[in-house]
Amino acid sequence: TSPLAGFRTQRVKTSCGDAFVRLQQLCGDVPVFGAELVVQLGEDGVKSVVSDVLRDLTPFERGNISLTPTVNSDDAIQTAVQRLKKPYPNVELKGEQPALVVFAPDVLGKTGRTCLAWVAIVSSADRPGVREKVFIDAHSGLPVHHHSIIKTNLSRVIYDGRESSTLSPVFVRSEGGAPAAIAAANYAYDSFGDTYELYST
Repeated sequence: TSPLAGFRTQRVKTSCGDAFVRLQQLCGDVPVFGAELVVQLGEDGVKSVVSDVLRDLTPFERGNISLTPTVNSDDAIQTAVQRLKKPYPNVELKGEQPALVVFAPDVLGKTGRTCLAWVAIVSSADRPGVREKVFIDAHSGLPVHHHSIIKTNLSRVIYDGRESSTLSPVFVRSEGGAPAAIAAANYAYDSFGDTYELYST
């Protein structure tokens, strides 16, 4: 186990008598972007664990990648805004105060080099559809990744199968609707939302 490895509790939810604890992975005191654990706890202890974490912290342990940035946050904001001017020409862009993270592409299912990065949210007051996270290497000052954070794809529709393989399922709840009278349907609705949120970072 790496001496730099750690986890911080993000939130705790309860459903159907179980607790669901969401944990953020840390490298030292710096969060690893997108690296999280969700632990389901029941009366008898741990029921399940879903994780997507950075397992190799060797470059940070050896000092190959310092956890102290050499690029300041103001420069990172300027670079982030410049990075989005090409896909969004003639749009007035503004960058918010960035946060320091460990950016590991393999955690996101992508290829590339792990680095310490500033992550800034860049948006436009004139274009509501423009709101992206932009990652700037905190040592080289180069952009390494960006993606939209406008969530438009979550569309949950829940049916009750009536414990039958022959009867037609009955609609009980859809996205944004009131909770159903069936506890299991609400559990499914919440679980799909948690899964979406876990992988939408």
